Amino acid sequence: MQKNEVDKSRRSFFLRGTAALGVGLASAGAGASALFDPSQPVQQQMNELHQKLATLEDREALNHLYLTFTTLLENRAYDVVVELFTEDAIVELHGIYMTGKDAVKKLFMKEYKEQKISAMHTAHRWDQTQQKDLISVGSNRKQAHASFYNQVLICKPIRGQSVLADMARQQGMTAQSYWESGRYDISFIRIRDQWQISRLCYHKV
Repeated sequence: MQKNEVDKSRRSFFLRGTAALGVGLASAGAGASALFDPSQPVQQQMNELHQKLATLEDREALNHLYLTFTTLLENRAYDVVVELFTEDAIVELHGIYMTGKDAVKKLFMKEYKEQKISAMHTAHRWDQTQQKDLISVGSNRKQAHASFYNQVLICKPIRGQSVLADMARQQGMTAQSYWESGRYDISFIRIRDQWQISRLCYHKV
């Protein structure tokens, strides 16, 4: 390549870089204007930005709490599951209504652990065809609500002394399992800077 061609290539490179930088600065300016209103005092702008960042942190914490709940449930760590709920928590699962932490403890530590419940949630998986999760945090950051969508593995222990039930047990089957699309509607309360579940309701969708 001749020297003049090299110079042209270099100039072209720097011109393209300068143009790209200009676009980047313009985009950054547009993003900044979306976050800040120039007509507002600086302190108010900073307070609003802090509120937005805090809300994002809360949403992440609530999502993590939900994933913790499902993971513990799948691993049958029922004693730890109970500690995710408030003292006056309400749980609704497949027609079963429990209110108060003692009742919630009975649900998981007895009904679930001893497989006495009619339908158990034993696994969860994400389905891209379902609606996206929705999380909203109150302006005071003390209450929140969310709807989480999943495929849920429902396990129904085989009971009774029918011929079919006996045949199933002879084949080593102790339960019937199937996947269904479901939604958890969950209310949260922040207690001493720690989010906890105050109400959990499951719905088939």
